[in-house]
Amino acid sequence: MAKLLIIYYSRSGNTEKMARLVSEGAKEVEGVDVEVKKVGETDIDDLLEADGIIVGSPT
Repeated sequence: MAKLLIIYYSRSGNTEKMARLVSEGAKEVEGVDVEVKKVGETDIDDLLEADGIIVGSPT
């Protein structure tokens, strides 16, 4: 199973909401395991274990 990691930083909550919505869509793809984490909760092992990474940040 492919692992998708979604990492985000959010000041007002909008980027977090978008990360969760992207996660919902990705979970509909068969064979994809999705994990959503805040930037501060992510470590190097998370990055190395992921097959794909999406990064979200405010403008």
